Amino acid sequence: MAPAVLFLLLGLWMEELALVGLRSASLLGVVCLGSAALALVAYYRGVRDTTNTASALAALGRARRRAVILEAIGR
Repeated sequence: MAPAVLFLLLGLWMEELALVGLRSASLLGVVCLGSAALALVAYYRGVRDTTNTASALAALGRARRRAVILEAIGR
């Protein structure tokens, strides 16, 4: 959960810098906010280690495959 909060705060700060004229901060802010959203989704789907974006994506993929398999066998 801590990476999500960190990325959220960093993203909001970057967007604030973009409002005062630093154009490159806007793109970085969007990336940080996207990473925060990914970390929050992963956390609430049961992935506890969301410190790495790649591991969070992989874990979400595993959780999705597991849900599809369980649904297919009727559980």
